[in-house]
Amino acid sequence: MIATWQEFWNKKHRIYVSPRHMDVYYKVLSRGTLEMLPAHRPLVLLDWGCGDALASPTLRNQDIEVLLYDPTPYVQERISARFSNEQNIRVLTAKDFTSQAMESVDIILIFSVLQYISADKFQEILPQLQAILVPNGVLLLGDIVPKGLSMFADVIDLLKAGFRHGFFFDAITGIVATLFSDYRSVRNTNGFTTYSEEEIIDILHGNGFVAERMPKNIGLSGHRMFIKAIKKC
Repeated sequence: MIATWQEFWNKKHRIYVSPRHMDVYYKVLSRGTLEMLPAHRPLVLLDWGCGDALASPTLRNQDIEVLLYDPTPYVQERISARFSNEQNIRVLTAKDFTSQAMESVDIILIFSVLQYISADKFQEILPQLQAILVPNGVLLLGDIVPKGLSMFADVIDLLKAGFRHGFFFDAITGIVATLFSDYRSVRNTNGFTTYSEEEIIDILHGNGFVAERMPKNIGLSGHRMFIKAIKKC
């Protein structure tokens, strides 16, 4: 029986309702991320909690060195196998991440991760993230679940995305499957870590960032928040 989010992500799952859903998800993520980045190149980008990291080749092709880190062993193994021979995409171990040089990263992306880790864990890693960013480096936090957002809003967003991108019937099937899945069980037991806009910005301000909420989330979930934070010099 899976009891925690860490256990859920450390095994094979069906978070995407179809290959088309997965493909669209990462295409939208890569496009939205590029729109948030400064124009100058080259850049070094760390994707923290990267998951399958399928946006990485698109980012790499824009003269961006991509560093991938995920604390889940199962994900680490999968992305290490996938990107072992890819130029300018490097998978970091836990040791690599903790020893990353100060002021060596221009951008840190954390997308659809904060809901699965505690607020205490987030605040625990923030000082290191701040330390490895260059002066005026950018921290991008996407898919943040606002306080009070219901599971129904996520269902509506998935159906809208399915209709718009050609996986509507797969989305319906996936929603039904979720009712009997480990994902629903763990979400019912543990819930999501949620933030108000004021809370997340205050946390970032207290850890050496100037932060603001962007007008829209760059992913497929329009009800969720996107925060852009700049490291204070």
